[in-house]
Amino acid sequence: MSVAAGWNMVGGPSLEVPLDSITSAPPGIIAGNFFEYGAGYAPVLLLRPGKGYWVKVSDDGAVKVLDF
Repeated sequence: MSVAAGWNMVGGPSLEVPLDSITSAPPGIIAGNFFEYGAGYAPVLLLRPGKGYWVKVSDDGAVKVLDF
């Protein structure tokens, strides 16, 4: 999915995806953790279907899931 420099909200994929299966183009633009919102913002280790997540990127590009 396409992202713009700064904070982006991305939707969860159709399957659970561990963060180590996520990459970016260009490489290295993901500037930190993915966060979910519940009783406050909290970092996650797994993206789940049907949820939204915040992620900060340093430049325009794309965030994509590697085959796993």
